Amino acid sequence: MIDSRQSQQPSILTWAGECIQPGSLQLEPGRTSATIARGSIKPAATTATPGGSSATCQIDLTPTRRIEGRLDKAFKDGSIAAESQSVRRIVSAP
Repeated sequence: MIDSRQSQQPSILTWAGECIQPGSLQLEPGRTSATIARGSIKPAATTATPGGSSATCQIDLTPTRRIEGRLDKAFKDGSIAAESQSVRRIVSAP
C-alpha cells in the first residue's frame, strides 16, 4: 500500500527553445491548466537573422508532475516518488 500525497505536490511547467531563454512556472497542487503571463517567455539574444527578421523556431513546453508517498510499514517506512512528463512542441515566430 502506498500513501500518496499527490494533492500536496506542486507541478512545474518549463519551456525551452533555440530562440527563447529557458524558463519555468510553478503550478499549485492539483492544477490541470496554466496560462503563461505575457513577457514571461523572453527571446534569446541570438534570435535575429541577417536582414533583421526573425526566423521561426521550435519551443518545447514540458509539464512535470511529481508524486511522493510513503510505503507500507511492512517495507520499513520507505518512501517512493513517481514523476511524469510530457512534451508539447510548438512553433514560434518571435
